[in-house]
Amino acid sequence: MPAESMRQRIIAALKARAEAITIENGFHTDAGLKVTHGYRRPGAGETDARIAMLSNGPLPPVPSEEQDDVIVRRQWSIGFIAMAPVSAEVDDALDVAEQLLADLKRALFLEDRTLGGLLRANEEVGNIEIGAEQTADREPGGTWVEAAVEVLVTFTERRGQPESR
Repeated sequence: MPAESMRQRIIAALKARAEAITIENGFHTDAGLKVTHGYRRPGAGETDARIAMLSNGPLPPVPSEEQDDVIVRRQWSIGFIAMAPVSAEVDDALDVAEQLLADLKRALFLEDRTLGGLLRANEEVGNIEIGAEQTADREPGGTWVEAAVEVLVTFTERRGQPESR
């Protein structure tokens, strides 16, 4: 079986960070108990907070001194959407969305921007940064609020060897 690609290892590392989002770990919600790679709107009767990871795709290439015929610099955007139900009786539903956003940012953007050494520590290559963020109120008649944050990942891989770094 081939080794996991850098993208697969990055997804796993970020997913592990998101899975730490529990009340027991000092966060506002238990959204980390249900983290999926892919978005699915909660169905009728579902009441558990959750997080969806979305591979938003590559960002435009940026020239790098490290880039040559063998080593390719990659930039990639991964979206995280946290969702939680809020009762129709709650007036300030966006306060819950702001808590979700704070949880995402606290869990994903730790001091270690190399994902535990997975990415090479370098100002130009090998770290994660925060991108766009937003919150969304309940839809009319709905009960779910959302918070989203974008993780910008920069890494290198060898051409034709997606498992390399």
